[in-house]
Amino acid sequence: MITADRTEAVAEEIKRAGYQLLLKPVKPAALRALLTRTLQANRAAR
Repeated sequence: MITADRTEAVAEEIKRAGYQLLLKPVKPAALRALLTRTLQANRAAR
């Protein structure tokens, strides 16, 4: 989840839903790292 909302309530809700949180502005390296981890986890689960 990418959001500019930095409140703790939003962060907790996203975590409870099982999603990762990236705060705007998103650095390209952070986005790339998150996508890489997610893809690797999905491949390992197969």
